[in-house]
Amino acid sequence: MTSAYNHPSLTDWAQTGLAAIYTASSEEAVHTAVEAFFSPNVEIHLNEEKLSREEMRQRILDKWHAGKIGVKWENVLEVPREESEAVCRIEQDPSVQPDEHGDRRRVTYLYETEVSKRPPIHLHSVAQPADKPA
Repeated sequence: MTSAYNHPSLTDWAQTGLAAIYTASSEEAVHTAVEAFFSPNVEIHLNEEKLSREEMRQRILDKWHAGKIGVKWENVLEVPREESEAVCRIEQDPSVQPDEHGDRRRVTYLYETEVSKRPPIHLHSVAQPADKPA
């Protein structure tokens, strides 16, 4: 007897997919993860600049090569489509091959704000030589 496969929630699916992209161990793994996450016809806006999937992949690869890539989850919220103005839309995409469980979910719309943070600079005081008596 086989049990029915339960697809992960949209939040879990998105976090797993983004983690696969941003923590990939090789360039090939980045390509594979981007293919599995973004629809071929995805509409991407990064800091208000419209990008194709290939342009987004190249930005990710540039950061991956520079070793300046990571992912941090803050305020993740799954909202029914009719109740939100989408920042990320995940839909079943009939234009892609389903995975082994018949899942065709892909990101079809993404509005992302990218923030670059510099590491903190810690300045330590340097002891000044004591005044010598005259």
